[in-house]
Amino acid sequence: MQLRKTKLDEHGKHFYEHTRDEQLLPWRQWCRDYMPSGKDGFTFEDIDGMVTLHGPLSPRGQRFMLLEYKWMDVALDFSQVKNFRLLHQMLRRADPSRYIYDGFYIVEWPRAHDARVRLNYHYLLDGDALYRFYAMQDHYPSYFDMTR
Repeated sequence: MQLRKTKLDEHGKHFYEHTRDEQLLPWRQWCRDYMPSGKDGFTFEDIDGMVTLHGPLSPRGQRFMLLEYKWMDVALDFSQVKNFRLLHQMLRRADPSRYIYDGFYIVEWPRAHDARVRLNYHYLLDGDALYRFYAMQDHYPSYFDMTR
């Protein structure tokens, strides 16, 4: 997705925004055109990211977390909650000790470039804290462990 520079915010930083059409990737359009709709019992979701640690970065063995990226103040929709929660619950049951699967997290990016993101609609992280989170050095509750 290409972002357009539109203006400067009140702090003199570039403010970027995108239109709804810019999010319409070809596979999404194909699904909308040819597959049944959500009300007919079909949903198609994509997971935005997966961080995996292995080798020297993870002495106890391979570990991973799943990530969904959102613009700041954009919530998961109904089908995303339902499908991502199902995936999270299955992975959590397969690894109840959290030895391999760290969890599912929502990373909200601000619309202005202020170098901070919000994790799970709650924790505000600067660049250093985001690095430590991705490196699994700092731990936060997984989104679906926070919301039952």
